[in-house]
Amino acid sequence: MEQVSFNLKAVAPFRLDLTVWTLRRRERNRVDHWDGGTYTRVVPNLSAPDSKSSEDENILIQVKQKGKIETPLLHVAVFGRKLAPSIRMDVTHELKRLLGLSVDLEPFYQFAARYPKLDRLAQRFRGMKPPRFNSVFEGLANGIACQQFSLEAGLSILNRLTLKASKKFELNGVDYYPFPTPKDISRIRVQSLTAAGFSEKKSLALKSIANDILEKRLDTQSLSQLGNEEARSRLLELKGIGRWTAEYVLLRGLGRINVFPGDDVGARGNLARWLKIDGIMDYLKVEGTLKKWEPYKGLIYFHLLLDGLQRTGQIEESQKAA
Repeated sequence: MEQVSFNLKAVAPFRLDLTVWTLRRRERNRVDHWDGGTYTRVVPNLSAPDSKSSEDENILIQVKQKGKIETPLLHVAVFGRKLAPSIRMDVTHELKRLLGLSVDLEPFYQFAARYPKLDRLAQRFRGMKPPRFNSVFEGLANGIACQQFSLEAGLSILNRLTLKASKKFELNGVDYYPFPTPKDISRIRVQSLTAAGFSEKKSLALKSIANDILEKRLDTQSLSQLGNEEARSRLLELKGIGRWTAEYVLLRGLGRINVFPGDDVGARGNLARWLKIDGIMDYLKVEGTLKKWEPYKGLIYFHLLLDGLQRTGQIEESQKAA
């Protein structure tokens, strides 16, 4: 096992704990690990020296925050069977996407200062960066798993899928698992997907999307070049993808922080609770309510997620302090 360690700066302000919780959403997440001080995740080794013999090799990344919120410095450790000279550059690129390290939130904080209620919310979670899934496919799979289910139920399905479909990475006697890739899903049988908790319809949709990516019918990289409406339309063409999943992928997979998935029942509840709105909010009411905060609707979505985690005690007191 080889190891490479280095320090990495993030654009201030930055809080690793809040960013990781925004990414993982619940403690039971088997892919994004947080022990109160270290974030751990297994990802594909895109810089493997021999792409043919190492196509199934993964690397494990651990991140700790050493600097303070306004002077953030991260210590990164990378573990793998064989690490290429470019591994530092590749992991840096990976973490910038995953943890939003390069996102400058100063314009958001200046904007929020004009609205006292939004400003109070922003300051409570100052330093949270908008995270993104490791891939668009991971966003699509998360969306499919959580369709018509609670987040708790959806994550349970994803955990079972991860254990069934991906290859474990052992470090110091602990087993870690990467999120399944399209290749992993193409290899697994529909019966195994249904055993994990997917319906047959969702299982077929997931395999269809995985095959579309592998066979180049779906270029997930090109989605990042499209505007929101174009990208949403392209996502809606995929089997099993509706409006909620498409918007979820825009926010969590493509980093569109001006998108609030208005069909998200939990997010609607968080929004209504925060703004003290009585009655049931539908998609159009959510859109109308957030109109004045249009450029940062997705950031509000993330901040309200953290608010809910604190309110229900899922984020420990020690993590609340700045």
